[in-house]
Amino acid sequence: MGSVAVTGAAVFVATAATVHNVVMCKKLVDAIVDAVEDEENGTVGKKDTGETSKEIDDSKRQTPDQKALKDLADEAEMKARARHPISEDEARILDDWADEYGVPQHHKTDGGKDGHWINGDHTHIYGKHVQYVNNTD
Repeated sequence: MGSVAVTGAAVFVATAATVHNVVMCKKLVDAIVDAVEDEENGTVGKKDTGETSKEIDDSKRQTPDQKALKDLADEAEMKARARHPISEDEARILDDWADEYGVPQHHKTDGGKDGHWINGDHTHIYGKHVQYVNNTD
């Protein structure tokens, strides 16, 4: 009977992780779609400023992928503040995307394990501390 409970718990955890990953992927796709629409409408970086007619220097514009990554980092930072940090695997995915999309980082996941930040292990995305929980915790 004990092995059945353990198997059931493992299936539940695996299912919860899969659902979480699907939700995160959907949010990434939504953020990319929003960023592309903003770019097509000429409103990239102009929302909520009241200055939609003002031109923005192209060198300061984020690509849709970079904007999506920033949005995910913002969300991960808010989750960590609510005591629900992302996993180490998810933090490494953010690091990989930062490399792929040309987003500079102060340090990546491994560099955030040395205890230099009081809130624990983290990576940096657009200057934000994105806290994560170690895979072994």
